[in-house]
Amino acid sequence: GDYHASGTTDTYGGQGNAAALKKAKELDMGVFLISPLDKGGKLFRPSSVLAQATGMNMSPIVFAALHAWKTKGFHTMSVGIARPSDLEEILEAAALYSIEESSTQLLTAENRLHEIAVEKLGQ
Repeated sequence: GDYHASGTTDTYGGQGNAAALKKAKELDMGVFLISPLDKGGKLFRPSSVLAQATGMNMSPIVFAALHAWKTKGFHTMSVGIARPSDLEEILEAAALYSIEESSTQLLTAENRLHEIAVEKLGQ
């Protein structure tokens, strides 16, 4: 696929680099995610809908980092920061990574985001 998120048609019938990510996981290779918090949605300035969907205990930046690490299997990400507090949010996500409760919070936020997507875009 391409070097950015849009990628090319993958073997799963969609866009992106899912096949490459799957193969990297099979080979126990790390996957480096570049600028997901900025290019992946301007999470330094999230919409109110996104901020509410991720919940009171998890900022959109914390959600995105945990989602990338826990759900998608990314190994490392370049985060870039717009302000010093952004680094604090990444450190918060790293601290939450191994706490079981964060999986529940992550799943709850993912479900809310899915519901919003279906509501706005249809099934």
